[in-house]
Amino acid sequence: MLLTGYCGPNAFKTVDAAGIKVVNDVSGTVREAVEKFKAGPVEYSTGANVEGHW
Repeated sequence: MLLTGYCGPNAFKTVDAAGIKVVNDVSGTVREAVEKFKAGPVEYSTGANVEGHW
């Protein structure tokens, strides 16, 4: 799984092809992001949340 703030279309296609689920719009420190993930359900992304070369 990839917890990220932004994921462009090429990156999304690459990680999706590898079977890695993406959670976009994550903010804060790594520790805060992991704690939020552990605390409750997350919404997995179905596509990029920014344009290419954003």
